[in-house]
Amino acid sequence: MYRPLISLLLGILSLSLLDIDASAQSCGNNEKYKIPYKNTYVKEPLTAENEFRTMKPDTIAVGTFEQAKEILPVPVWEGHEKEIEMYWRAWEIAVGNIRQPEEGSGFVSTYMDTAYNGNIFMWDSSFILMFARYGDRFFPFQRTLDNFYAKQHPDGFICREIKGDGADCFERYDPTSTGPNLIPWCEMVYYHQFGNIDRLHKVFASLCCLLYTSPSPRDKRQSRM
Repeated sequence: MYRPLISLLLGILSLSLLDIDASAQSCGNNEKYKIPYKNTYVKEPLTAENEFRTMKPDTIAVGTFEQAKEILPVPVWEGHEKEIEMYWRAWEIAVGNIRQPEEGSGFVSTYMDTAYNGNIFMWDSSFILMFARYGDRFFPFQRTLDNFYAKQHPDGFICREIKGDGADCFERYDPTSTGPNLIPWCEMVYYHQFGNIDRLHKVFASLCCLLYTSPSPRDKRQSRM
């Protein structure tokens, strides 16, 4: 006796889903992929506090490596000329891989490229920024992370690899599509070095949302079974 009522409710639900804004489905990537799916987001209220999602691009003119050498820390290590040569070569590569955001990508800041395939990687960027922090007087490398925050989905998900055009490389239901939880660690290391509490306030909501969507190690083990 309840079947007609259940059918009616399901029909109403289906119609209501058709009215949901489709642009929310893939965080702005629908134009690229024409995704036909329903909107399946369970929205995380804290994403409304993530100002990077609505920011306009704020790009920075980047100097040359020769200019950087005048600002970067100078190592003093007698008898280790080869190691010092490697040090400066690492910085030369780093400065040469600073990129401007592609128009229409949704990226909001000039950033350090991973120098692999044109994509940005959550893991790689976090570790690159560990050494890049010593060059903060030349360029604010930390702002590389702003592009991940800018591509956060309504449920808090951030893809671990994002193409230069702003498109996610993995579907958010894939348990290996995000994490590990390195970005908060990176932000905390920068805070301990520079003491920028305003930066922590700015990224806190985004990091909380990301934590809610990061799969646990147990989830990842099960996904491989």
